[in-house]
Amino acid sequence: MGKQPTFPPKPHRRCAEGATRELAGSLLARAGLGTVVDIQPAAMHSNAHYVIDAGDGGRYMLRRFKENAPPHTALARLDRECWAYRQLALAGAPVPRLLAWSRERGAEAMLTTLVGGRHLGTIVPELPPRAAASAWSSCGSALAAVHAVDGRRAADAGCERVGLGHPTASRGLWHYEQALISLEELATVRPDFGSLTDLVAAVTEAQTLYEHAPLVLCQFDAHLWQFLVARDEKDQWHCTAILDWEHCDLDDPDWDLAQLDGFRFEELDVVPHEFFAAYGRAPSSPLYALYRIERAAWILSRDVSAAFDWLALSVPLAERFITAVLARPKMLREQISGTQVSPGAG
Repeated sequence: MGKQPTFPPKPHRRCAEGATRELAGSLLARAGLGTVVDIQPAAMHSNAHYVIDAGDGGRYMLRRFKENAPPHTALARLDRECWAYRQLALAGAPVPRLLAWSRERGAEAMLTTLVGGRHLGTIVPELPPRAAASAWSSCGSALAAVHAVDGRRAADAGCERVGLGHPTASRGLWHYEQALISLEELATVRPDFGSLTDLVAAVTEAQTLYEHAPLVLCQFDAHLWQFLVARDEKDQWHCTAILDWEHCDLDDPDWDLAQLDGFRFEELDVVPHEFFAAYGRAPSSPLYALYRIERAAWILSRDVSAAFDWLALSVPLAERFITAVLARPKMLREQISGTQVSPGAG
């Protein structure tokens, strides 16, 4: 008996490539950049990416958004990322330049400049200390430029039209609930950590802090492979782009900072002081520690599933962090009690 067909049937690769080439040609024409000379697939993770060589001699990036369930549809994520690129360019943050886009159903895509560089998380382990410090510093400065876009400015730029939260509505309670959910899941799947009661108590006692967390434009999926860096003629490394803005939102800037010590796709320790010195401050709010607990608990509770095998390299750092916090829970709870916001504070 022959091989049974798969359902639904997979499209022929030739047709898919033809459709993508046609879309690329349409966007190049819309941007006045000539015709497609060559198109090659690049990263194919949550979305599909293609490097385009165009008739004008330039090289560009085509990003096709894959369809997801509402509210995170391809069109919603495209609109959000296009909006973010415009605002971030105005703020002086390094992002690819948006050239053209398609909102057509099934062809939601954007054409941008192709930014050179290596992923920060990949390159810094290879660099000598001075060069690594310049790469970290440049990325710290870049993220500071992003966080300079506060909620009021985002509101003036129409953030709510692309699905971002209201500029006065804190996401703190969402983080509060997510932290409690992830800790409950962690207690179930990783009993080797022992009791997590102290961590749950710390989250609960910080509810007022969550409710009054500041709001700026955040990348929201910040990790070290979202930063591209390149070396100049003086052997200094500079951030050339921060990528992937489809899930950006208004949130606490410490959430972005905390996430930098979350996901790992290669072996790499915590973010060093050079990054925070260039960013302008080292995070000291207890919310920063609580956000790290939230992310670490999420990683560890999902690592037990085969569907999340991509988390393997993130586990050691998350385990070290949870173990360290469990060893001194009183310190975190005292910090929370010492920085509580009064009930009537605005």
